[in-house]
Amino acid sequence: MGCPDAIKGHLAGLRDVHSVAFNVDTRFFSMQCENFSKARLQAELDIVSRKEQRTFTVDEYRELIL
Repeated sequence: MGCPDAIKGHLAGLRDVHSVAFNVDTRFFSMQCENFSKARLQAELDIVSRKEQRTFTVDEYRELIL
């Protein structure tokens, strides 16, 4: 499984995440969710990192309240 697919699949499987998208050109993920902090996102990426035997980190994090 490709790394963006692994991350997207993991995040999409979480209960409070409604949708996850990955832009190939910008290499940015976007997601719609109930309540998600930067710390929780990093914790979820740590899980994927262990499964994929790679290291994924949050480089940039923005919350948009619509």
